[in-house]
Amino acid sequence: RKAGAKEAPAAAPACGAAARETTAYGHHATVFDVALAPPESRRSRWIASAGEDEAVRLWAPADGGRYRQAAFSRAHGEPVLRVSWSPTAELLASAGGDACARVWRVSDDGDGATSTITQALTLGPADDEGYACEFTADGGRLVTTAGAGVAVWSLETGVALAADPPPAAPPAPAMLANPRWAEAHVFGARLGSGGLLAAACSDGVARLWAAT
Repeated sequence: RKAGAKEAPAAAPACGAAARETTAYGHHATVFDVALAPPESRRSRWIASAGEDEAVRLWAPADGGRYRQAAFSRAHGEPVLRVSWSPTAELLASAGGDACARVWRVSDDGDGATSTITQALTLGPADDEGYACEFTADGGRLVTTAGAGVAVWSLETGVALAADPPPAAPPAPAMLANPRWAEAHVFGARLGSGGLLAAACSDGVARLWAAT
């Protein structure tokens, strides 16, 4: 599909409280991640999704308990692996196979009938695909992971405040001694309000940093 081409919103099946399974509609391939907007934000019922079809998609509640596609972008040009909302749900972050994290500004007409996502920042590229992107509690920074690296970015300047590959790990247990895990990958990271940065790694080790 050509850049800038419009895509008709996908029709959403009804989702009732008694439903035991739902369908990932709208995406044309694997859906890698979904993120619910923070409950205290004005978009508390909105959903963001990330897919193998290279798309970041936003979903807004509609009449009759349905959801409809409110906005989408394929700016990554590669599968999108992770999405997350800022605390106010005014910003959305995504990370994927293009080794970049992207920050989007979300706007709508109040009821979600007309919505857009506009790219505000591109962070990277890193040396590997991005596995995680998480806003800090104050919404001023973004923690990203790519390959074996972790970075903390200022959303005001778009500059990396800190970047560090994980320190050497102890020998892996036999169950992890697989060529697939010969090099560690960081699949998730969180930066707490107290300055503690935690990361989950594929070599069976969770790592902590004291962020200042």
